[in-house]
Amino acid sequence: MRWAIVALVVVAGVTAAAQLSTRQQDWDTCVGVDPDASIAGCTALIRAGQEPYDRLSDVYYNRALAYIAKQDFERAILDLDEVIIRKPRDATALFNRGNAYNFTGDYARAIRDLDRSLAIDATRSQRFMARGLAHDHLGEHDAAIADFDAGIALDSSFAPLFNNRGNAYKGKGELGKALEDYNRAIRLNPRYLIAIDNRGIVYVMLGQYDRAIEDFDAALQINPRTASSLYGRGVAKSKKGDTAGADADIAEALRLEPTVAEVMSPLER
Repeated sequence: MRWAIVALVVVAGVTAAAQLSTRQQDWDTCVGVDPDASIAGCTALIRAGQEPYDRLSDVYYNRALAYIAKQDFERAILDLDEVIIRKPRDATALFNRGNAYNFTGDYARAIRDLDRSLAIDATRSQRFMARGLAHDHLGEHDAAIADFDAGIALDSSFAPLFNNRGNAYKGKGELGKALEDYNRAIRLNPRYLIAIDNRGIVYVMLGQYDRAIEDFDAALQINPRTASSLYGRGVAKSKKGDTAGADADIAEALRLEPTVAEVMSPLER
């Protein structure tokens, strides 16, 4: 009888050790760099129901980051909701949820989250940039420029701030200032394809078609399959009277990305 009791204790001890080992493995994958594995590990921890209430915020946060890496922003937002319920003054979680709302096109909610994040910690340039993007998408170009200015004051080496401020100036019709910002972005990163494309668009809008074609050529040297560069070059060629070249570029752009004409709406053939 005593032997049976000892055996039972040993079995229970092995089971507890196995559970501990499994839990640690789940934590290791939850905080890992592979998004799919991270989601699986974090989900296992949530379903096991063994984590303290506060500790669960770390699990949800890591799973949210994995969903963001997979561009599954709706699920990321749901997980960040759980984090913020537990830690309402977590400036990073608020920033990430605001940025996720940007990607889903819910710019008003993005601004609310980013306002809260910046009220807690206004030392990160990317938080100003994210709010500036939301304002710019809503057509609030002056508010966007103010945010990009604040971001640049914190980090004048971050090329996307200048590119995005250039977009806001372009939205206001201040094409000269837009060009200055695109030039600064490209000086900071000579292979910054998006800024090169944007500068090419402004050159088309200014009627400087040769310069525009040079920029789109440069962008296509970086990535020959960039639909926006092909479409922009096609429009510039069309304006110069090169109908055959224009049609070829635009047809290839539409083949690669059927909605590219909507993205390039500032240009008209």
